[in-house]
Amino acid sequence: MWATLQQGLPAQGVMNVTTWAQHQAQMASTPEVLVTSFINQPSQQSIDLNALSGEVSYEFIVHFATDRSNSLAILGLRNNSIGLNTVWSLRFEQYSSNGKLGATKYGAADHTFTAVNGQSINSPYGDPVHIVFLARGSNSEVWVNGVQVGQISGQSMLINDPATPLGINEGTVQGVEGIYGFAAIIARCRRMKSQQVIKKR
Repeated sequence: MWATLQQGLPAQGVMNVTTWAQHQAQMASTPEVLVTSFINQPSQQSIDLNALSGEVSYEFIVHFATDRSNSLAILGLRNNSIGLNTVWSLRFEQYSSNGKLGATKYGAADHTFTAVNGQSINSPYGDPVHIVFLARGSNSEVWVNGVQVGQISGQSMLINDPATPLGINEGTVQGVEGIYGFAAIIARCRRMKSQQVIKKR
């Protein structure tokens, strides 16, 4: 699979969202939602995740060159003034975590992932990256470029609001920084691997 996905990829350090989207369409569990437009504004796109339940994955292709705000939420939001509460939000960088991946359950806790297998849960600023937030059983996992790096034990995240905001919902980005691809998938049974839509420098 590695060799297949490597074919036709762009220059080193550049994202190929089209290749990733085509790969998603060929999987046994196809996405409930697939977004390939460039996202770099707060709540830029409202997406219907109402069909999601049970074990789900939220996959992103993102590029954030540097930490500009010490917090970066990319999916989900609570805004009481408009009656919006997605219960969870996914965070490329958790608030007040010193640059760690996380997820917030509104009204309960700002969770930071716990590293597994000697991996780093540092927010992967720098090169473009493929990142997956995955609910499995009673736990939540995070995978970076095909490797599980962290887990939140005893907390299974689920964002399935019919008007879930996708965007830079907390934090600051500049220029070409943002979300280049997003997919929400139910019960992905395959082993998580990097889609290899990104060539590392």
